[in-house]
Amino acid sequence: MSMDFGRALQDIAADAERVVRSVEIGAVTARVRRRRAQGVVLRSVGGLAVVGGLVAGAGLVAEHATPPPPAAVQVTEIPTPTPTPSPDPAPTTAVDGWVVGAAPCGTTDVPTPQDSPYLSLRGGLIIGDLDPATAMLDADPAGADLLDLVEAGPETPGTPAGADGDGASHLMTVLVDESGTIAFWSDPARQLPQLRATDGSGVLSTYGYYPAVDCRTGRPLAGTYRAFASDPSAAETIELAPLTFGPDGTRPLSWNRGTLPTCGEPAPAALLAGGAGADFTVTLDPGFAPDEARSAGIHVPVTVTANGPGRLRGQVPQELSAVLVDDAGVVVSENQMMGDFPSAATFDVGAGESFGTSLFSWFDMCDHLDPNTGWAARGSYDLYVYDTFPAASGSTTLTAVGGPYRITVR
Repeated sequence: MSMDFGRALQDIAADAERVVRSVEIGAVTARVRRRRAQGVVLRSVGGLAVVGGLVAGAGLVAEHATPPPPAAVQVTEIPTPTPTPSPDPAPTTAVDGWVVGAAPCGTTDVPTPQDSPYLSLRGGLIIGDLDPATAMLDADPAGADLLDLVEAGPETPGTPAGADGDGASHLMTVLVDESGTIAFWSDPARQLPQLRATDGSGVLSTYGYYPAVDCRTGRPLAGTYRAFASDPSAAETIELAPLTFGPDGTRPLSWNRGTLPTCGEPAPAALLAGGAGADFTVTLDPGFAPDEARSAGIHVPVTVTANGPGRLRGQVPQELSAVLVDDAGVVVSENQMMGDFPSAATFDVGAGESFGTSLFSWFDMCDHLDPNTGWAARGSYDLYVYDTFPAASGSTTLTAVGGPYRITVR
């Protein structure tokens, strides 16, 4: 089964009286290992943009059918937006008939990044237009809608999530204008209703769509905003990549992922070589205990070091992924490719220079599966970090590889 945060959101969407939307993580984290199998497909202006599905269910929901996985698309340029002021940076008058949003709208109570021991957040926001004909998002930075693809999960795969591990998340996403004021938040009362495609396909849009308007005035969002996702109850806040609205604004990342390690097949030479030949070498935090790995997966800080030559620039991925290789040299876990959404941080590194991020991987096994847990069977494996993400501009795909790290699942 696949973890479907869209379905979980549907179950609680009627509770619009809550200040933030509440997702019962305990009901879905047991199925998280296949959350990326159902990708988020966005029809972009001028071509197809693919985001590899950080939230299965924030893309398409079709009755009696599962959409085929999208093919990765190589693009010629990945714009890095330059912050620009809004044409109306501090509007004070609402449009006729607009009801100003409730707090935190219009306040300066911007969440402060903090790391919870129980919960982790990931994902981002995409601008576009929800097409009634297809129930799909036409990705367009000048669009009238905003799709919230932030997800919540446990801090470590296989552990309880939520405040004090209670299994609940109270997730809120906000946009902050140049004056430090909240101009948008994921207010359940503003969420767009689910649509059924009018083209006869049977596709349903998911929850997570909002009008791309300033919650204070009802005017379209314009210019560049900082973005934050927060769960106050679990003391977890991350800063997302900034978002720019307008014709030259933020578009979804899309790039040629190249040849990936495939579960059930011999490990490719590029993987077995570790960081040799890759753009970056990834090393695990020295505090990680390889002989005490959890069967469900791994979450650990990593250092990403440029191999050179020349300088490499781009946005730091929120997380990287890994695969397990057995003693026969066969890849036995799925590569989940976590690099779909960047963080707010950027990198500009030359040979030997580093930046930090984290490794987050569920051990979604195609072999050596423990029938009692559904995760990795007890034993020893070689863990390899492998992920790709785009450079700041152009069609260059950067590859980050690390390992092998001999781990023992108890």
